[in-house]
Amino acid sequence: MASNIADLFEAVAETAGGRTAVVGGGDRLTYAELDARAERLARALAARGVVEGSTVAVALRNRPDHLTAYLAAFKRRAVPVNVNLHYVTDELRRLYAAIRPTVAFVEPDRVAVTAAALASGVPTIVAGEGIELAVEQGDGPAEPVTRSGDDRFVIYTGGTTGGPKGVEWRHADLIVAALGCRRPDGGPFDTADAVAAVAARAPRTLVASPLMHGTALWTALANLVTGGTVFLDASTFDPNRVWRIVDRERITRLAIVGDAFGLPLVDTLEANRGRWSVDSLLVVSNGGAPLSRSVREALIRLIPGVVVVDGYGTSETGGHGRWVDSAGSCRHPGAAPRFVMNADTAVLDEDLRPVVAGSGSIGRVARRGAVPVGYRDEPEASARTFPVVDGVRWALTGDLASVERDGTVTLLGRSERVINTGGEKVFADEIELVLRTHPSIADAIVVGEPDDRFGRQVVAVVEVQPGCSLGADELVSWCRGNVARFKVPRRVVFVDRAPRTPAGKPDPRSAAALLDDD
Repeated sequence: MASNIADLFEAVAETAGGRTAVVGGGDRLTYAELDARAERLARALAARGVVEGSTVAVALRNRPDHLTAYLAAFKRRAVPVNVNLHYVTDELRRLYAAIRPTVAFVEPDRVAVTAAALASGVPTIVAGEGIELAVEQGDGPAEPVTRSGDDRFVIYTGGTTGGPKGVEWRHADLIVAALGCRRPDGGPFDTADAVAAVAARAPRTLVASPLMHGTALWTALANLVTGGTVFLDASTFDPNRVWRIVDRERITRLAIVGDAFGLPLVDTLEANRGRWSVDSLLVVSNGGAPLSRSVREALIRLIPGVVVVDGYGTSETGGHGRWVDSAGSCRHPGAAPRFVMNADTAVLDEDLRPVVAGSGSIGRVARRGAVPVGYRDEPEASARTFPVVDGVRWALTGDLASVERDGTVTLLGRSERVINTGGEKVFADEIELVLRTHPSIADAIVVGEPDDRFGRQVVAVVEVQPGCSLGADELVSWCRGNVARFKVPRRVVFVDRAPRTPAGKPDPRSAAALLDDD
């Protein structure tokens, strides 16, 4: 029971079958209904050739059947794979060639582009009527399946710092590292009573970001294997709609991704004081992108009694740690995010040795223990990211960090986003957080561009708040008061909207392309 996602879900469904499991798009399913629906869909997948180890492509929006498709695949010991709904034909063709799906779930408006990208003969199941028909057809006898903690789960990265890669996990490792499934006393799920004890806590979680990305998907699955209720917002983010759902459904936990979600939510709540009841909200959990101090403080000010949990993790490592803020608490000094890490996390130097706390040395964040198998079908990349040192297998992130004297870890940013200007290292993430503290800035992305004197120079791509006026000189002066001179942007490019991925993360490639248009 403890090592397989489908087994955990079925144990919760048996324990709390009448509890609401997922709500979205006008649908509301109990655990018993979701389990029965997933079981029938699993049989329909089997009828279409899905067997142990088969790949099932899931290209669906934020609808309950997105999760049904994942559970159905897990039940058959198949490997569901997330597909980015924004991919064009060539991108889809490369992805489908890599994952070789046996079946593909697809949205109605994506049928044509999917057909052009899929290999001939691969069946598709179209959301809506297509899934309903498949569920109706799944009424045959169930074949016995003995699941294992070694069953596989693949999450494709967004590819913002390189080509997308499929991170392959064992269920047993994902449950611990990414879903965080443990008993209240910290131990593993090993009995039906342990599952029931955790399910009794039952949070009501609103997932505000797209399920096609790891942060939202893992949040939803973590709730489903621990008895919570998952509320799905539409795939297109609307802060007004989020607050309406919080009010109407008495949401207790809101899951977001960085300032791209947090700032509009704060601005909307500030501009509509008293319009929605938000007193049910106990936790705002953030992951996938940094949440600036000003946004955290505003959430705490606007939502009575709320706790803001800033989590840190990656597709290659699962969750590393978190920082918790609440009314009366004081976030650590400085703009860079800081986290209390779990026992399996370390910051490793160039020789893959842990850096000394308080030394000021910079290394890469890494995790051991429950880590992925590697990148699917990419042995060279796997060897670089998942090295073995003195018999210990590590999963290396692309994130640079330092370890403070108290053992907390200060995250400096991705190695790919370090700008070398005249020999000085500038971390784009740090400058972005500083820029977003300016009251007239809605969003900012920092990139480097070639410079004859310094090699690279720091450039800020800035989106100004509606109705505000801001000049480059004023913004440069603001930065000079908060960071060292060599970190101050030497050029500011104002844009209508700072480019971000659908998951809410900065899109430095698109931001750099805007420099040529300025």
